[in-house]
Amino acid sequence: MPTRLNLRRLLGGAAALLLAATGCVSAPRSSTTHYQSGAASYYHVGGGTVAFPRVRTSNGCAHRTAAPGTVLQLRRGNRSTTCVVNDRGPFIRGRIVDLQAHQFRQLGPLSAGVLRGVEVRY
Repeated sequence: MPTRLNLRRLLGGAAALLLAATGCVSAPRSSTTHYQSGAASYYHVGGGTVAFPRVRTSNGCAHRTAAPGTVLQLRRGNRSTTCVVNDRGPFIRGRIVDLQAHQFRQLGPLSAGVLRGVEVRY
């Protein structure tokens, strides 16, 4: 017959095991999908600094609110591209993303300067 001390040890061990097991489970990623639509512009970093230099990519872009390293899916009509957030901006009303020239060209001509009707999903 278990004594009170043995029962406490057994329950304490079970509780510790349960806490250890649940502490190892990672929280699920947010399933929220963000959509925005507006204008896109392009910029040239040109060896300058970016807001998040640890996010190294040739596919970088600037977004005001997306976390660094977030992959953005961009669409304009039947054209699309992706980019990785490594900078903050654009800070001009109505613009939702600043792209590098090669990404901008995938959505429209550079001569346009600013593309309207761009949808961003992340």
